[in-house]
Amino acid sequence: MKPVIYADTLFLFNFLMNTLILIITAKFLHTEIGCLRIGAAAALGAVYSVLMFFPQYRILYTLIIKAAALFGIEYLAFGGKGVWRIVKNFLVFLLVNISLGGAVLALIFLTDFGTAVGSVVTGGGIYMNMSPFILIFAAAGTYILLGVYQNMSKRKLLQKSLTQRITIEYKGKTAEVNIFMDTGCFLRDPVTDAPAMVVEYKTVKWLLSDAEQKIIEGGENVMNAYENGLRVLPFSTLGGDNMIFGIAADISGARLKKNKVTVGITTDKAFGEDYSGIINPEMLLQEEEKMEAAL
Repeated sequence: MKPVIYADTLFLFNFLMNTLILIITAKFLHTEIGCLRIGAAAALGAVYSVLMFFPQYRILYTLIIKAAALFGIEYLAFGGKGVWRIVKNFLVFLLVNISLGGAVLALIFLTDFGTAVGSVVTGGGIYMNMSPFILIFAAAGTYILLGVYQNMSKRKLLQKSLTQRITIEYKGKTAEVNIFMDTGCFLRDPVTDAPAMVVEYKTVKWLLSDAEQKIIEGGENVMNAYENGLRVLPFSTLGGDNMIFGIAADISGARLKKNKVTVGITTDKAFGEDYSGIINPEMLLQEEEKMEAAL
């Protein structure tokens, strides 16, 4: 028994798929496009997909005309000034089409999903006998997931942009540490009132003497810390007041106002996977100060 294909369902399915593809492409291109342009381009692609299932229009589905149709859909949505921008937009649109189309085909042929939704594949076109409600719900769910993923990616990129690799030198020894510029870090040295930074103990442990390690690990009191040249840095958290020990070290690899800074040392696993310390932003040169320092 041959499957029955409903033109309205076919049009709606392809319209929603095209809309999703155009939105994903726009996100990859970091560009904004209006709903009218998206709707017009998605509708053009949906009409083209519907015609695929009519034998009298098979001539429209040669490789060259398919490529021209894809380009027309993309150009209607994004336009473009300059040859390079037009080519770039089209290539990204093409790659998104291939990736999403390949994922759908894999789902159909490698699982029972295709049978469950009465899917038909012909000439590269896909038809699924699904209700409009399910199609709209699936498209909305995919778009929400895409937005969540994009926000997570942005946060990850922002975190990387605020992370620097520095070298800490103390008593002739050096250690390299990734630090994060944390606007919520207000740690200061109580003696000099200068802003301080914090690193994890494991990253600088080998720079310290046995006596210093014993003090930091909690085996000695505050007076012994001062006697051994360590700093004591009080700080407050939601859990209450606390303190950590620190050292006066030379820092290189970051644009600091002073290279001689106080480095607080925490024995807790307090930071992310990409960095092992945080720095008070007051320690960093601002843009105007960077320019003056370069002159």
